[in-house]
Formats: sequence, C-alpha cells, structure tokens
Amino acid sequence: EHPSLTFSHELAMKLDPPQASPVRRLTNWIVRIAAGFALLLVGFGAGWVFQSKTADVAATGDSKEAAHVKNVLAFEQMNSTSASERIEAVNRSYQIGQADRDITQLLINTLNLDPNVNVRLAACQALTHFASETEVKEALIQSLAIQTDPNIQISLIEALVTIREKRAVEQFRQLAENHEVLDVVRLKATEGAQRLGSDV
Repeated sequence: EHPSLTFSHELAMKLDPPQASPVRRLTNWIVRIAAGFALLLVGFGAGWVFQSKTADVAATGDSKEAAHVKNVLAFEQMNSTSASERIEAVNRSYQIGQADRDITQLLINTLNLDPNVNVRLAACQALTHFASETEVKEALIQSLAIQTDPNIQISLIEALVTIREKRAVEQFRQLAENHEVLDVVRLKATEGAQRLGSDV
C-alpha cells in the first residue's frame, strides 16, 4: 500500500516547514509592541480618570464636612447648640483633608470663647492637628496667657511641647512663676520650658 498524496504532503510539511520571511517576523513584532503600548495607554487613562473622580468625591466630602463644622461652631450659634454638638463638630474637623483659614479661626475662637471646658479641650486638640499653620501656633501661645482653667492650661502646654514651639518657653516660665496658678500647672510649665529649652 502507498500513502495518499494528502498524507505525503502533510508529512513533508512537518519535516520541512516553510520558513517565515523576515518581513513577516518584523510585522509580528511591530503588532505586539503596538498592542503593548495601547494597553499601557488604556491603563494610564483609566487610572487618571479614576484618580480624578476620587479627588472630586473627596473634595465634595471635605466641603460638606467643612460646611457642617462652620455652621455649628459659628459664634452666633454658640447659644443655640449643645456642648456635645460642638464637640462633635470639632472632632469632624479632623476628617477635613485641608482645613481652610475659616475653620482654624473658628477652632481658635472655640478654644478661647466657648463656655464649656470640654469643648475648649476638644478645640485645643484639634488645633494641634493643624499646627503646621503659623497662625495656629501663635493662637495656642496667646491662649495660654488668657486661659484660667487648669485642664486647658495643661492641655495647651502639652500641645505646644508636642509641636516643639520654642516661642512658648517664655510663656511657660511666666506661668511657672505665677503663684496664683495651681502647683500642677506650674510644674507642667516648668517641665515644658525645660524640654523646649533643651531642644535649642
């Protein structure tokens, strides 16, 4: 028996396959490179769109949080809101990515003027969160000169030591020498002055 012509042809093709021309090989590589670039462009484009949408959502969330904080902590609202509402508003200021000057000023006013000690303590802690702003550091130093509640005084001393505000050393020394101030506050002021003085 002799193999069929089809079998002989297939066997010959397997034993000696036709060689691809260099042009065809180059074309294959160009197609693959182009497909890779296309995938990269699609990936970068999708990432950019996703990032811009995420930033828009975050900005919208920030603006809502900021509006709520401003509404509750406004000076004219102080008598119509409860202390717990004001503390909640102060705590919500932490969720704002970048607090504007209005919010930091409201927190400073709350620290100095709110009738409730707990609200003032919350405002002091929140201002420490935004202590990178120059006016906040200055406000913390000035507030230490007018606060009379020992809890607020100690909280301010700790905040100023935490942010390493060396300009507060003189205020600490004055507080430590004031015999009308509680001993625990004077001791804390002395420690704060020593710690900031050792950083010089």
